Amino acid sequence: LRGCDYYDEFEKEKIVWAEISENSKFTLDNEYFFTLAKVFIMIGKEMSKYLLAVFNSSLGNYAIKKFYAPFLGNKVSEFKKEWVQKLPIPKITPQNKNITSEMESIVNQILAITSRKDYDPKANSEPNKKVHEYEKQIDEMVYKLYDLTNEEIKIVENFNKK
Repeated sequence: LRGCDYYDEFEKEKIVWAEISENSKFTLDNEYFFTLAKVFIMIGKEMSKYLLAVFNSSLGNYAIKKFYAPFLGNKVSEFKKEWVQKLPIPKITPQNKNITSEMESIVNQILAITSRKDYDPKANSEPNKKVHEYEKQIDEMVYKLYDLTNEEIKIVENFNKK
């Protein structure tokens, strides 16, 4: 990486994702540099784990794919930075601070499981079951933050089953 004024930004905690993907696959990084042309990073001041939860939620996946990221065939979408940034994110307020703090706590638990060297995301294992349980909890919290009705939740979940 050539020298630049914002080089230090790469060393901060950041959200990283591939531009071309089947579903939302955002991850948190605070160690590595990513230099591929089709990888994006978003530096977060204090909300990175909250944003990570929203982006990777069923609603985040639905909204980005349905309204912003065009499909590149039957299954794959483009998750361009400018489209991801258009997703309306509820601000953290005193009224929802308990929910957003719980979401961040769950993200920490997911990261603790998935960052283990022996973790296999494709295995039918107890850690994977726990991760899926945590993801469902985050989905419920995100639905609550966006004040979705049961009918809207069904639309989101049916879309994501395809």
